[in-house]
Amino acid sequence: IHSLGTLGGTQGVALDINDRGQVVGGALNAIPDPFAAQFDSASIFLFPGTTEARGFLWQDGVMQDLGTLGGPDSVALYVNERGEVAGQSFLSFTPNPTTGIPTQDPFLWLPCDRDYSDNDYNSDRESGIGKNGRMLDLGTLGGTFGLVAGLNNRGQVIGQSNLAGDHTHYPFLWERGHMKDLGTLGGDFGYATWLNEDGEVVGVASLPIPCPGCEQGPQVYHGFFWKQGVMTDLGTLDKCSITFGINSKSQIVGSSGLCGIAKHAFLSESGGPIIDLNSRAVGGSDLQLTQAIYIDDRGEIAGNGVATNGDEHAYVLIPCDQDHPGVEGCEYDTIRIPTVPPNIDSATDVGTPETSPRARNYKQPSAAVHLP
Repeated sequence: IHSLGTLGGTQGVALDINDRGQVVGGALNAIPDPFAAQFDSASIFLFPGTTEARGFLWQDGVMQDLGTLGGPDSVALYVNERGEVAGQSFLSFTPNPTTGIPTQDPFLWLPCDRDYSDNDYNSDRESGIGKNGRMLDLGTLGGTFGLVAGLNNRGQVIGQSNLAGDHTHYPFLWERGHMKDLGTLGGDFGYATWLNEDGEVVGVASLPIPCPGCEQGPQVYHGFFWKQGVMTDLGTLDKCSITFGINSKSQIVGSSGLCGIAKHAFLSESGGPIIDLNSRAVGGSDLQLTQAIYIDDRGEIAGNGVATNGDEHAYVLIPCDQDHPGVEGCEYDTIRIPTVPPNIDSATDVGTPETSPRARNYKQPSAAVHLP
C-alpha cells in the first residue's frame, strides 16, 4: 500500500489512474481559503476543508501540485494514457455576482515531455508553463461556471458550461483548442456524461415539456447520443431517461424512469431504440435492474438494482455472445430489437428495426456469487 500523502493539508483523494500508474485527484494544502466550502469539488473530501484544494498528479512516489488557473482551488478528475489531465479550477479570488463564487473553468494540463508542435493545443487562455507541464483554460460557453465530465486518449474533453448570464447550462465537447456547444433537445439545459475514443458523446438534455418537481430541472429530460454534430434523442421507457456510459462499439447504457426515480436500466446500440435490460437478463437474481452505469468494450455492464425487499445491490451483466462462451444460463440466441420504439416526444432520429443492430441476452450472475 502506498499512501500518496497530501500537499501539506489534512486530506487527499485519488480520482483516476491510467495504465502508466499515474494517479490524479485533489489534495489540500495549508493555505487558508475563504472559498473552501464553495468550490464545486469540495464534496470529494470526507470532511469539510478550510484550506486550498489543488489538483495533483502522482507518479513514482512524487505528488505534483498542478496549480490553478489563477484562483485558490483546482481538482484533477481524469488522466489519459498520454498523461494529459482534465479538471476544473477557479480563475481568481473575486466572487461573481451571479454565482457568489469566483469564475470556475475546465482545464486541460499537458505534460512537457510530449511534442505539441502541431498547434492542436494552442490557447490564448493559458495559465503558463510550469516545471513539468502547462495548464490550458478551456473557457466556457459564455458563463462563469464550467465542469469536466470526461477525457479520452485523443485529448477531447466533455462537460457542462453555463451560458451567458449563468441562468442555464449546456453540454460541451472541447477539442483542438475549441469548445463546441452540443445544444439540447429543444429545452433549456443539458450536460454530458461520457465519451468514447471516437469522440462520440452521451449525456442528458431537456425537451420543451414542463416537468414540475423534476430532480434535474423544470423540464422533461432524455438521454442523448451525439456524433459528428448530430444529437439523437434516445427516448425513454418511462417519463425521463439518463445516459451514463458508452464504449468503443457505440453501445450506450443508462436509466429510465419517473423524473428523479430510476426504474429501468437500458441499453442502446449506436443511438438505436433503447432496450430494457430487465427483458434481456436471464437467470439467477430477483433484482429489478434500475441503472446501467458502465459498459466495457466486451459489452459487460455494471450497474445498480433493487431486490424484492427494497435493498439496493450492485450487479454485473455478462453478454450471451461469442465473446463469452460457456456462460451458465445463456441460450446464445440472437433476438431482434422490438419493433415498437420507445416513447419519443420529439422528432429526432432513434433508428428503425431495419437499421438498428441486433440485441443480445445477458446473463445476470446469481446474488450468492456476485452481489453483496
